[in-house]
Amino acid sequence: MSDLVHGDSAGFREISAIEIDAKRGDLWVATSAAGGGAGTLHRLQLISGRPLRAFPLDRPPDSASLVDLAVTPTGTVLVLDASGPELFALGVGKTSLESIARIGADEPTSVAASDRDGVAYVAHREGVSRIDLRSHSVTSVPMPKGTSIGRLERMRWYRNALIVLTRDDDDTRRIVRLELNAGGTSVARAITLAEPVPSGVQSFVTISGDDLLYVESASGASSDLTELVVYRVRLR
Repeated sequence: MSDLVHGDSAGFREISAIEIDAKRGDLWVATSAAGGGAGTLHRLQLISGRPLRAFPLDRPPDSASLVDLAVTPTGTVLVLDASGPELFALGVGKTSLESIARIGADEPTSVAASDRDGVAYVAHREGVSRIDLRSHSVTSVPMPKGTSIGRLERMRWYRNALIVLTRDDDDTRRIVRLELNAGGTSVARAITLAEPVPSGVQSFVTISGDDLLYVESASGASSDLTELVVYRVRLR
């Protein structure tokens, strides 16, 4: 494993999320200052790691906490700010982040862009919200009666389902598949794919083909990631 880019040369602060736009050859990175504030979205060239441009979030100092990002099928980048809580978007060719919706729920943790253009999902303490990116409306996504999924930490889209990393009350982590109804407005059923999941200092998830890749830091401090461990979970 070798470094693609160094944080000092790219202007990174604390990295909270990364995402690849393979269609356009971009690597997107969300960073915030330690403890929140000065949130910035960074665009890098995927093949080389060369920084291309930084897009600061137009918010008062020390009021931003970027926790996740996602890329829509058309190339719009969605950025989740937990301090708002608020969802922002950077359209293709745009030069600044635009507010899409106030989430209206406490402790948002993750955002996923569906393959239905114009629809995204946000995970938070109460569950999941569906965001219409065109009308800017936010609606709750009901779970099946009696279903308990714990606190959602990370969430990604896969074949009309949301794959989530969740933490139960006893601190056990699971990877769960939330299968949606045809309209994507409610969860039809929840299926545990892996349990328990190793718990590290900082965790990331992404989907490649039909695999979920779960990355955790194995070091003792998130600021000194001496070792990364990657786990693969088959989704089909």
